Amino acid sequence: MIEKNNIPKDNTGDSGEPPHKTNSDGLIILEGPPKIEPATNDQTKRKNNPPIWLRLWRVHRRRQIKRQKGISPANVAEKLTVFVTLVIAGTGIVQSCIYYQQKGIMESSGAQTDKLIAAANTQATAADRFATAANGINTQS
Repeated sequence: MIEKNNIPKDNTGDSGEPPHKTNSDGLIILEGPPKIEPATNDQTKRKNNPPIWLRLWRVHRRRQIKRQKGISPANVAEKLTVFVTLVIAGTGIVQSCIYYQQKGIMESSGAQTDKLIAAANTQATAADRFATAANGINTQS
């Protein structure tokens, strides 16, 4: 219940009504959820990174709940097997990429070798013609 007699006149808005409601004791009656100010950087860090004891407790509780449901957590050997398998698969992918690039390099080297052979044959033909011409010049002199 709001009594307008207890409202101070300096709290009125443009319409003459107060910006907030008060009760008979002059206490403010909140309407709706309070306004939440954005968290500071320190508050955000604390919320996103709880203390280590709280994180350990959460992990422990999750494992207990899984055991109650009949889901057993993976042991160290299983985790190690998965990790080693992923490493081997990653290594295989990297090697296949390297071999694919090496195949391209070798194919281009083969084409270059063919061009070098053709150029050497051209030079050999030119040298043979030069030798024939030089022999003809020797016989004339």
